[in-house]
Amino acid sequence: MPSLALLIVFISSSAELVATPPADAETLTTQEIIATFSDTLDQADVIDAPGTRAETHWDSSGTFHTRWWSKAHKGEAKGQWTARNNERCTRMTSIAAAKPPAKPAAAEWRCAQVLLLPSGQYLSLNPDGSVHGVHTLSKDRALSENRALSENRALSEGYP
Repeated sequence: MPSLALLIVFISSSAELVATPPADAETLTTQEIIATFSDTLDQADVIDAPGTRAETHWDSSGTFHTRWWSKAHKGEAKGQWTARNNERCTRMTSIAAAKPPAKPAAAEWRCAQVLLLPSGQYLSLNPDGSVHGVHTLSKDRALSENRALSENRALSEGYP
C-alpha cells in the first residue's frame, strides 16, 4: 500500500483530514475494483477540491457519467473505465457544462489505487498517491438492469 499522509474521519456527511491512514485500510485488487464499481452509483466528497461533491454512475460495460458541484463550480463528464494492475483507470471522453471551464478531455488513461476503509467507504487516490476522494457506493438498478441512463435522470440532493 502506498504511504498516505491522510486519514479520513467521517463526521456527519463531511470529511475531516487527519495525519495518518488507518492501518486496516485494504487496497482493492483488479478483480475487486471491477466487482465493486460495476453498475454502481458513487457519491463522493472530493478531498483534493475542498467543498466539492460528485456523483458518478459506473456502468459494467466500462463507461461512466459523472457530475460535480460546489459553490464555486460545477460540471459533468463522460468517459471510460477499467481496472488493471490493482488500480482503477479512467479516461474522460467528453467534458460539458463545466463552470469555470475545465481542461479538455484527455486521451490518456489515468490509473490509481482504491482503498476500502473500515467504515465501508472507499478512498480513491490520484496517480501520484495523493487522496482524491471518499466514496459511498450503492448498486444502480438502472445500470444493473441494462436500461439506458436518461440524460435528465434525477440526481441526489445537492446537485444544482
